[in-house]
Amino acid sequence: MKVSKILQFTFVLVVFLLFVKTDFRIINELRCCQDDFDYYSHALTIAKDFDFDYSNQINSTSRFYVDGKVAPIGFLGAGLLASPFLWVGTILDSILGINQDILTFEKLVYSFSSITYLFISFFLIKRTFNINNDSYYYPLAYFGTGLAYFAFERYSMTHVYEVFTVSLIFYFTKKYYQFQSNSNIYSILLPVAFLLAFLVRWTNYYIVFLPYIFYKLYFDEDSPNKLTKDYKFYLSSVTCFGIFGFLSKAIYGKLLFSPTYIYGAQNFANNLTNELTNNLFNLILNFLKDVLNVMFTQEFGIIWFSPVLFIGFIMTLFNLIFCKKNKKIAHFLVFISFLQCLFIVSIWNTTASSYGFRYLYSLIPLAFLIISTHKKNKYDYFITKYLNYISLFSLLSILFFETTPGTQLSLIPVTNSFGIEAAYSQPDYLSGYIESVFNLESYLKIFATSMLGSIIFKVIITIIGQELFLKYLDSLGSVSSNNDFLDLINKIETITFDKFIFVILFSSLLIYFFNKKVLKN
Repeated sequence: MKVSKILQFTFVLVVFLLFVKTDFRIINELRCCQDDFDYYSHALTIAKDFDFDYSNQINSTSRFYVDGKVAPIGFLGAGLLASPFLWVGTILDSILGINQDILTFEKLVYSFSSITYLFISFFLIKRTFNINNDSYYYPLAYFGTGLAYFAFERYSMTHVYEVFTVSLIFYFTKKYYQFQSNSNIYSILLPVAFLLAFLVRWTNYYIVFLPYIFYKLYFDEDSPNKLTKDYKFYLSSVTCFGIFGFLSKAIYGKLLFSPTYIYGAQNFANNLTNELTNNLFNLILNFLKDVLNVMFTQEFGIIWFSPVLFIGFIMTLFNLIFCKKNKKIAHFLVFISFLQCLFIVSIWNTTASSYGFRYLYSLIPLAFLIISTHKKNKYDYFITKYLNYISLFSLLSILFFETTPGTQLSLIPVTNSFGIEAAYSQPDYLSGYIESVFNLESYLKIFATSMLGSIIFKVIITIIGQELFLKYLDSLGSVSSNNDFLDLINKIETITFDKFIFVILFSSLLIYFFNKKVLKN
């Protein structure tokens, strides 16, 4: 490897480790009872217990609890897909015989599951939509959606897995129609992809439209849809439906197809039904107002923080009006898909207590389909520039999230951009983010809470000792009053070097794969 390539690889690795955050890996443990722990519990019971008895994972009735049966509220799919990583981690802990509560291999390897699926998902998107190697704005647009936050920091959430399963549906659909003579394997695999997608999030009902949408928009043909006449597809679908029912019975004690029972939200569902029946006009007006808010608000508006979703939605509206007659239905279904996810946001009237409008992220592969299949026109130059610059702006915002008061979510209820009182909101995030770029404290916090910072701190502490290191930092500016930083340093000193070696090696492997198999293939 040439020196220039080594330096380039090292630079990419350093940036990568700067994005990998320690907040949920070292500083805050995964603990009951919150969404992150729900999906972790699924992975634990599959990889360690080989059952669906959650009594030894969840010791609280604040999650799903009916007739003495306890289970996570979060859906199974993310934990199922992450369980092989957790299983490998438990094996490493067993082999090395290390008893350490702060950062076990079990948790560390599990935390890299979402990062791995993040990279695999883009690989599937690139292969499915034939993205050219010289179109470097596509990777930037992908990582600049906000999705990366749920890989590098909130790694135990579902959103990366949603994008992976939707990308998998598109990939198998393409393979099915490309290889008609050998399509039987994809007849079987496509329903499996649907099963995984529904297991990850039951409420993404729009995914049933995806094979038809892809077929009509990508292949540009009017031939009959062969999938609807494939008995292998139906047989696999029935089997997967049975598996879904079995898993529902095993986890929740009864056959379920609606999440309202799991969440105990029957009253909420009834109220929504009454609104749709008795107050439809006002509901539509409020929804349109909420959609505009989602597009342009400072509080993670997608024009600023998910540009590929913004362009995908605008193109969908344009296509719905001006597309050819034989594609009207397909574009209408794309429009319905966007509306379904936007309606969920409108129902909650929040950004869902985290980074970005995360309930929209499953639409990312669909947005890439719309962008990659649109006909070239005079506006392409501006679209490309917009995706380049705003995606970079969005990607960097992940680093600055919660570094200053202007970028932190409120711990107490405040009036959010939807006009309601809600905790974990930040109605001025855009301006707060811009201000944080010019604040030195932001950069110190970015470094201190990154895996790169932890590795460097570990090396320094090992060489000169923690006491001397803290004295040196105090000479530059007092850290003795920062309890969070002192707690982090104490934990880093306890963590063994093999954990950090694993992080470097695994990160290097992912970067090599992405460069070799995605960017250059």
